[in-house]
Amino acid sequence: MAKVQLTQECNNKLTTVYIGNTMFCFSYSTIVAYSTPKDGLVCSVNNWSNTTARHLNQITPKENRIPYKEFEAKLENLMKELNL
Repeated sequence: MAKVQLTQECNNKLTTVYIGNTMFCFSYSTIVAYSTPKDGLVCSVNNWSNTTARHLNQITPKENRIPYKEFEAKLENLMKELNL
């Protein structure tokens, strides 16, 4: 069984969930980044609030982020791979 771990930062608004070797970063209740051994860190550009912008800055610099539509497609494929 995969180990599940949860961490919270930024007044509990930036949540990181680890499921086995996959990491999901949530700003509030929205996944804004994830990391897998195969893909490395995948992070969306900011499509949300100033608070989410601060969360994203904690995760990775702006130049390492991808357009939201691309992020959304990659995340959907990952969720299918993981049966989530």
